Amino acid sequence: LSLLAAVTIRMVCPSGEDPAAGPNAEVRTEPAPHDILVVSDPGSVPSGHTANAATMAVVLSLVLRRVWIWAAGVVYTVIMLLSRTYLGAHWLSDTIGGLVLGSAVAVIVWAPLAHRVLTERERRSGPV
Repeated sequence: LSLLAAVTIRMVCPSGEDPAAGPNAEVRTEPAPHDILVVSDPGSVPSGHTANAATMAVVLSLVLRRVWIWAAGVVYTVIMLLSRTYLGAHWLSDTIGGLVLGSAVAVIVWAPLAHRVLTERERRSGPV
């Protein structure tokens, strides 16, 4: 239980600041260099790793339409989100932003193609 608490605190406050200090306590910056466990570029919002994971998971789930693919995609994306936050490369809000952005891009690209793909699928296999 204490390990779970330590990991949660590390993800929420990677630089160790007091989360109860309030919004005016400190201007938000990227994690300090000594807190980052991996080398990352200066652009942290949104997390590209998480955005790519979410896009891939949503596209594969929409195209292949299998429950286990949805489940694997969710697990993969959440692991990517938590690992980028734990490593200190991104704040939790950066990774959530990447999740939302990646999912939105996949749905926006899928929307115009959905009718055509589903019609083609029905034509090949007959009505469901």
